Amino acid sequence: MRSVGSTLLRAALWLVTGAVVVAVCLLGVGPSTTLHLAIAHSGIDLPYGLADILLYVLAGGFFLTAWGFRRVDLARVLVVLVTGISVVVAYATNEVLKRLFAQVRPCVELVVDPRCPGPDSWSFPSNHTTIAFALATAVVLMAVTRWAWIAYGVAACAAVSRVIDGVHFPHDVIAGAAVGTCVTICVVLLLMRATARVRRSLATPRSSSGTRMEGLREVD
Repeated sequence: MRSVGSTLLRAALWLVTGAVVVAVCLLGVGPSTTLHLAIAHSGIDLPYGLADILLYVLAGGFFLTAWGFRRVDLARVLVVLVTGISVVVAYATNEVLKRLFAQVRPCVELVVDPRCPGPDSWSFPSNHTTIAFALATAVVLMAVTRWAWIAYGVAACAAVSRVIDGVHFPHDVIAGAAVGTCVTICVVLLLMRATARVRRSLATPRSSSGTRMEGLREVD
């Protein structure tokens, strides 16, 4: 019971952390707008839609990491399913927040751009950034190499590119990063605890390589 309570507490702390960051971002709309205008008029440019390409890169990293588990055991396959579900939950959470806050994109109300998504495509928090950081978190949790942390660098580049494209304010992508990271870890903690017995029964003696999720203690 103590272990279950500890997992629930840690999951709640991650969720609260994400909520606090989102709330702080809402309070910083003014400075964020000023920063966005400064970036828009700075002449900084990146290929439009770069974030889409980087999302494919992160998704590829996730599937490559998952592919490495194919010959280990069924318990590791369940770990892949847990992280995949967590990414989907993070995305769904962000969709709810976008509809709840319904903030207009900067390319609609500040610096008009014909490439801007439709007026009913809300700005806060950034979906691209949420998905990017959720995938990066999943890769880092599943992988056994320090190189996996590069995924966060790719996610950060995707977030920056969305601001430079003019489709998001800086506070949109900060909130998206928080939602993607915190919700993913929260759901992983809960699902790893819920599936602990099943994973132990599926594990085979030959599976010796670990994952970072096993360091979260909810597998015990």
